[in-house]
Amino acid sequence: IMFQVAEHLFCFAFFFEWIVRFSAFKDKKDCFRDTSFVFDTVLAWMSVGETWIMTCIVAFYFSGGAPQIGNTSVLRLFRLIRISRMARVL
Repeated sequence: IMFQVAEHLFCFAFFFEWIVRFSAFKDKKDCFRDTSFVFDTVLAWMSVGETWIMTCIVAFYFSGGAPQIGNTSVLRLFRLIRISRMARVL
């Protein structure tokens, strides 16, 4: 259960960071020109999809048993890439 709590906290932190960065653009169209923001957008929304949306779908449709929803390691790999990129900036 500790892993799930940590996963939700990281997802919230990434999503909150995305909202702050999106709000910082004076002209919202400029966010599509910033390649690092586009990359972070894809990662943040994939994280939200995996952590919150897929959890709700699985809980709603498969409440009786544990379903096999596929391998989500690719999403985790993208998250690791983002974290390593953030560490490089620091």
